[in-house]
Amino acid sequence: MSVVQTLILKIKAKTHLSDIIDQKIGEYQTAHRDVLCQLRALIHQVGANTAGCGQIVEALKWNQISFLTQKPKSGTTIRFDKNSSGTISLYVNCNTSLIERFRHHYPKDFTYIGTREVVLPADLSVVKTELAHMIAMALTYHQNKRNQI
Repeated sequence: MSVVQTLILKIKAKTHLSDIIDQKIGEYQTAHRDVLCQLRALIHQVGANTAGCGQIVEALKWNQISFLTQKPKSGTTIRFDKNSSGTISLYVNCNTSLIERFRHHYPKDFTYIGTREVVLPADLSVVKTELAHMIAMALTYHQNKRNQI
């Protein structure tokens, strides 16, 4: 069993919300389920390896698969869902500066929509490093914002 699988099992043991997320992922077509499972594993892996990141909590927000930090609330909520073009997107709170920061770091690697959406490629392996960095920025958004004051 991989470290990521072990982390997911530990999270599932702590909360019934993981069952709800499992059910939600099961509602997607197979290709999207695979991408969402990869994203879920990546969130937990990045959270476990990011200094100052709070405990990752899984939830449904706006009926979207969501991940937030608690104890401490170091970051902003990250959500994933199918977008209008039929692929998967990453969503963050539109009142953060995250999309602007993502665009600055990765102007050509992703398509950005407004101030809250990043359209993800079907093959996450081509942007895994970049995506992990973006996830780390979101998971520590509030912590880093406080440190800049």
